[in-house]
Amino acid sequence: PAAPAPRAAPVRGRVCTEAVARPLRIVGARILCAAPFLVLAVYAGSAVFDPPDPLRYSDSKSLWFTAGAIVEDGVFRERFDTGTVPTSWRPPLTALCLAGVRAMGLPPGAAVALQHLWLSLSAGLLFLLGRRLGAPAPLAAAASALFLAHPRVYDTARAIMSEPLFVLLLVLGLFLCVSERPLRRPLARLALAGGVVGLATLSRTVAFALLPGFAILALACGRDARSRLHTLAAFALGLALPLGAWQARNAGIHDRAVLVNTAGAYNAFIGIVYDTSTLRDPEGVALVAELRSRLSEAEVARELQTRTWEFVRAHPKRVLASSLAKAVRFWRSEGSRLVAGLQLLLLGVVVAAVVRRPGDPVVLALASMPLLLTLLHALTFAAPRFFVPALPPCLLLLVAATGPVADDRNADADH
Repeated sequence: PAAPAPRAAPVRGRVCTEAVARPLRIVGARILCAAPFLVLAVYAGSAVFDPPDPLRYSDSKSLWFTAGAIVEDGVFRERFDTGTVPTSWRPPLTALCLAGVRAMGLPPGAAVALQHLWLSLSAGLLFLLGRRLGAPAPLAAAASALFLAHPRVYDTARAIMSEPLFVLLLVLGLFLCVSERPLRRPLARLALAGGVVGLATLSRTVAFALLPGFAILALACGRDARSRLHTLAAFALGLALPLGAWQARNAGIHDRAVLVNTAGAYNAFIGIVYDTSTLRDPEGVALVAELRSRLSEAEVARELQTRTWEFVRAHPKRVLASSLAKAVRFWRSEGSRLVAGLQLLLLGVVVAAVVRRPGDPVVLALASMPLLLTLLHALTFAAPRFFVPALPPCLLLLVAATGPVADDRNADADH
């Protein structure tokens, strides 16, 4: 037999380059893994050196008032309501959590600290989800840090808002749907995921726009048509439990069906008819006040729905032009060019992930979420903080595009 060929001697320059590059890669990876903790340190420092104003927004004041009314009167009501008549103006979950803060006699700043905890947990779950989707630890950590460092997340965290709790429940629901590790049996796991998403709808009703994405994830957990029907039914059952309890409460108050809250009709009315996120037009303010003076809360919502549809039918071109502008506003950043570039990058990630992996149900589900949120806010109004729930799916698409999704979601599909 022929003698083996002698091994080529290593090129000295290549060895030197590798000797320098390898430690740099290790240091860079460790810096990226530590990035979320560095951002949390910035949060803590800003709370000390630049104290936030927890009640600087109207919604912040309303949530804090409702939490106080729950503690003092045992009634869920809004600050513009007189007496102690219960209402269904807003989703209840955030106010109920804040009621725990008020029951302990803590100031609004404690509620902001609680929101920081919720966002930190969300970032941790994003890291775990990124790893589950095949991303290396440094990239998953970078996505987690980017979530915390995003200006809209940071600004929302410094005032009492419903977004921090909603994002935590959203990411937890995603974690349960794409990972089998918390529960081995998929039916129980998806029922739990449905319950978490149901709680998310009781925090912000925009969760209804995300249900198609969660339905895709639930169907992807089945191996055949029958098992997919089972997994979807399990998710729907879990979803119905928290929603059904609050729906029964609303029906007892209003003597009619009210799905979660009544503010949705008002938001659509001011967003479509007046093209604004806060009703300042004197005619509009007087109209809403007059309706509230003679109609019940549910009847006001129905009347505003009627007037909104009448406006859409009378001015379709105006509504379409306004909706396109609001869709752009949803993604546009009012900050620096760097932030504006980040927003464009996230939008490009959504499109690129779908084009690159069109048959992946996880990618399809994640991509549907920011797109459906864009559609929803284009039809109502697009405040800057409304982009915060769209950020986790965008970041997960960013990390998912770097490697294949492990196809082991059905390994324990024991029905």
